[in-house]
Amino acid sequence: IAEHEGIRRTHDAIRRADLNLVIHDVTSPDSFNMLEKATAPCIHIMNKTDLVDQSLKYDKKYIYLSALTGEGVEALKQLLCDRYDCYLQQNVFHDFTIVSERQRSLLTYVGMRIERARECIRVHTMEDLIAQELKLARDGLQEFIGEVSSETVLSEVFRTFCIGK
Repeated sequence: IAEHEGIRRTHDAIRRADLNLVIHDVTSPDSFNMLEKATAPCIHIMNKTDLVDQSLKYDKKYIYLSALTGEGVEALKQLLCDRYDCYLQQNVFHDFTIVSERQRSLLTYVGMRIERARECIRVHTMEDLIAQELKLARDGLQEFIGEVSSETVLSEVFRTFCIGK
């Protein structure tokens, strides 16, 4: 019974996710059967590429990496950053204009903290860690709307402001 509940929860999490990372073992034929089963937005990662002929890395719709050697990890990181930036621009920044890099940076920080809190909730992390992530997100929003005076704000003002010479 517990196993069925775990599988059901996994399927629910996959359906609710903005993006799923599906890791395939390139040395296992059974791993490739999952390619057709994935229906949610996915990045397919072919792992253990250090164990197979390098000429097999031909399909551009997959990320090829070796967890053992680290090959491909940077490409995966870049793809995740690109996807996250695109997600933020589509879901956060379209309703108003960002007038400074400071604002963009703060909103990106807030988004990151909210995502960390969401991930903590998904994996049933202790509540105090979730609360800390949400507090940091709130602090970032307070700084964004000007409720909090920050040394960073003053530094940015003086860095970009020139007093006549």
